[in-house]
Amino acid sequence: MINVPTADLVDAVVCVGNSSGRSSNTFETCGLSAAPASRVDAPLIEECLSERFRPQNL
Repeated sequence: MINVPTADLVDAVVCVGNSSGRSSNTFETCGLSAAPASRVDAPLIEECLSERFRPQNL
């Protein structure tokens, strides 16, 4: 699954790119929402296009 950000997420994308996540929750820091993934061991980003096009959401 690929999280594809839209243009309105440019500030959040820059924020994520500048955050290591070691000392804080990157999702919270950058104003994003984590969603569980069913096929990979990494969270999806609710605000990204991939989340909207998940099979159960179609």
